[in-house]
Amino acid sequence: MSSPLYSAVARCQLRRLLATAAASPLAALAAAAVAVAAPLACIRVGAALGTELRGSLGAHAVSGAILAGPALAAAVAGMALAVSLPDRSALGAQIAAAPSSQHVAVVAVCLVPVGGGLVLVAPSLLAFTVSLATALERDAAAGVALALGILAAVPAGGILAEGVLAASRSARRQAALVVTGTLAWAVLGRMLGAATLGPLAPATTTLRDGGPPWPACAASCGSLFVLAACWILLAARRPERRPATRGTSTKLVRGRRGVLPVTFVALLVRRADVQLASAGAVAFGLGGVALAAVAKAPAPAPFLLGTSTGLLGAVVASLAVCGVIRGGGWLWLSAPGDTARIARAAVAVALALTSLPVVAIGAAAIVVSSASWGAIGMVAVVVWLATDVAVVAGVVAPWRGGAGEQLSTFAAFGAIAMATSLAVGVVAPRLVAVGAPDAVVAVGLCCAGAAGATLALRRGFEGARS
Repeated sequence: MSSPLYSAVARCQLRRLLATAAASPLAALAAAAVAVAAPLACIRVGAALGTELRGSLGAHAVSGAILAGPALAAAVAGMALAVSLPDRSALGAQIAAAPSSQHVAVVAVCLVPVGGGLVLVAPSLLAFTVSLATALERDAAAGVALALGILAAVPAGGILAEGVLAASRSARRQAALVVTGTLAWAVLGRMLGAATLGPLAPATTTLRDGGPPWPACAASCGSLFVLAACWILLAARRPERRPATRGTSTKLVRGRRGVLPVTFVALLVRRADVQLASAGAVAFGLGGVALAAVAKAPAPAPFLLGTSTGLLGAVVASLAVCGVIRGGGWLWLSAPGDTARIARAAVAVALALTSLPVVAIGAAAIVVSSASWGAIGMVAVVVWLATDVAVVAGVVAPWRGGAGEQLSTFAAFGAIAMATSLAVGVVAPRLVAVGAPDAVVAVGLCCAGAAGATLALRRGFEGARS
């Protein structure tokens, strides 16, 4: 039964992805071009970073941060993906009623999305880590171990998300298993030299000391498969969601002004995926701040590490905004009115909900360490542009109820983010070189991003209306 189930679900998900690509062929071609060009850019970035870090690689804090920073971001991504995993009923009534185990159903739902994600991410990640290891005068296999360690953090984040879901649904046994596993992770990491990295610590030891890379590769690869298996087991035994209790209705807005923003906020913040992704973003971001503070990294490293880590989880609200509004298109888009006003309100709400977790993390980082106004301004611009990119990605691949659709939204976000980063890297330095003030360039980029996101939402709404 498992092989036919995998084949049937894979065909359905591939048809949906192909339909999304056919609906936006230019966006699909641009995403493919970026995916092909990204490994080349990652090779240059890895070589440049390795050259900068070569002199300080002997410090435990530096070698640990090489893996801990990307691993935190990967854990946030895993947490967000675990939240998007649908119930068995998402497979359809006939398949859901088939005599197959819940584990098989979880694997079937995730097979195509995870495979597609690996095709997009793995070449760029491997190019970055191998070029970094080579620039650090280490064996290329050390870069492979580093890449496997970063990928292993993805199911680790999913396991933590399952633990939080179990605790929120009063499944004490599963929550206790996750807590026990977390403690075992820390004890094993302590024995290997880095409590926060757990069994992934040999990858940093190989980079720092230049030892044989194959034990580190084996540890990272084994951790990846074990953590993935544990996440599948936990996801298959995920407790049912509690039925919502009926509460009293409250009129939030009086009059017409502010109706749209408040309504969009209410639609987004009541979603379980947005709630858990935002909470996880804050938790992992504060973990990044604590990690940088314990390692005694100089300012503004705690601020930058915490906010950049939290941003990856906070963008879920922006990714979902178009799909949420189009889900109620019979109300919003059938009424006589200007879609521009709806789009502007949606972008403003996406920016607010994405910024709140990052602001909380940044405030905690400033209390622990410090940050210059330049660093704060840079993070503010990155958050603004990331929100705009996420909104556009949600238009290209709308955020819906299945893991395949939501992973395609993440893939679109990654591709558009890489293209935007390359464009900003080309345009911004040239504007500064001709005499434009940094503040003017930053404001111009933010305005261009907001205009692009608003225009994309308008086109998406008009397409849904027609």
